Amino acid sequence: MLFSILMVSGATSGLQALQLMLHCSIRYPVVPTGTPLVPEEEILIASATMAFESVKALFPSERDAVPYRASKTRQNILVVSADAVECQQLRNLLLQHGFDAVASDNLVEVKALANLNLIDLVIIDLNVGTELGLELLGSMAPVFPVVLLGDERISEIEKVEGLEHGAEDFISKPFGKCEFVARLRVSLRPQAQRPKASRLYSFANLSLRTNARRVRTASGKDISLSATEYNMLVAFLDHPQTILSRDDLIRATRRHAGELAGRSVDVLIVRLRRKIEMDGQILIRTIRGRGYEFAADVQVVVGRAS
Repeated sequence: MLFSILMVSGATSGLQALQLMLHCSIRYPVVPTGTPLVPEEEILIASATMAFESVKALFPSERDAVPYRASKTRQNILVVSADAVECQQLRNLLLQHGFDAVASDNLVEVKALANLNLIDLVIIDLNVGTELGLELLGSMAPVFPVVLLGDERISEIEKVEGLEHGAEDFISKPFGKCEFVARLRVSLRPQAQRPKASRLYSFANLSLRTNARRVRTASGKDISLSATEYNMLVAFLDHPQTILSRDDLIRATRRHAGELAGRSVDVLIVRLRRKIEMDGQILIRTIRGRGYEFAADVQVVVGRAS
């Protein structure tokens, strides 16, 4: 043992200091120190965090998270990647643009940092493995905005799957630095909660109610749609007997055109057809070279804002 006690300063980066303390607190006593630049609350939170992690190490079945959030002025981004060089490059880029950032390929550490409730956004590079990346996405997307990264080896189907499982965005590598940072800022932007008028669409023995985001058959059976499938269906219902191009449908699903273009739209159409076309019905027609058309008559009833 080289140390009897370890002192960690949070002067450079509070989140980075927390990462270092998580590494060391089980093996050594750790004392967090600060400067006038480090809020007192962050030092107190760090001390509470280390106490929590030490107790959790003694009782591995304990799964409670620290119910506190440190005050901060910079948004914190957690980068998960299997490539140490890319991790550092991404972290440097984020720091240059005013974010605080920490990078890790250690899943235990990633989950511990996420449980601290100090993260504003998570970047998951699918170089950790597509299956593992989507598993992490599933556990983090309900809590944090998640952006996926991937290279040319990631198929369009895998991109669609990631977006349907809650990712805010999928950014392909290599990417332009300015565009990358701009898209992160969009993903961090809070969604405006504006009252919207509820709508009830009726078509081909089916109904869609927007306030419940529910599609139901005439017999009362619910049809489960992903968020992307739902948005695409609403786009068709808003424009019946109108040809919609692939670009129109990409915009309707609220995804970036560069990420969900071409055949990935066709895949979504196939999935949607399987769910809503019954008894030989053809609701969505393919218009060769132009796009798709919703063929059924649609009736719309607009209710009060909800």
